[in-house]
Amino acid sequence: MVGAKSSTTLDENVTHIVTFHKEGQELPRDWVLRSLGGEKEQELVLYGHFCHPHGQYINVVYQDWLADSLAKGFILCEMKFMAVPRM
Repeated sequence: MVGAKSSTTLDENVTHIVTFHKEGQELPRDWVLRSLGGEKEQELVLYGHFCHPHGQYINVVYQDWLADSLAKGFILCEMKFMAVPRM
């Protein structure tokens, strides 16, 4: 669709993190953040846009965003799929 790549490291080049949940399940924000790793990774997700050259957020979304985007053939807005809503 747009040439997405997977990454084994969480850094300023990452634009999305896809996390999984059961249908209808809302995971607590803190659980999702803790699952990303240590303090450095959590801060990068929460505050990375302040130091990113283009103010880019790392969007932590549920797998539904990826599945629905692929099914539609274009990238859907992430807002209704956010696992870690922006503050």
